[in-house]
Amino acid sequence: LVALRCAASACCNPWSNFERALEVLAQAEKLDPRFSITFVYKGNVHMARKEWDLAVEAYKKAVEIEPDETMGRQGLQQALAAQRKATRAR
Repeated sequence: LVALRCAASACCNPWSNFERALEVLAQAEKLDPRFSITFVYKGNVHMARKEWDLAVEAYKKAVEIEPDETMGRQGLQQALAAQRKATRAR
């Protein structure tokens, strides 16, 4: 729980150390690989870093674990849209 709070803080702070947030989220994933919010936060970090493919992957995992997870579904939609936009821009 502490790890997720730290990661959440890092995800929401524009001056964050995203590398550290990903490290903390990896630890949280090891502790409970079936906790969908871990993957939502992971997706949020990747979105902030404009890593669309990794964001899609993380959000898909969140939705796979918890199909009704609103944040995961919304994140996945946003990541897919960003991914499509980036592909068209190439």
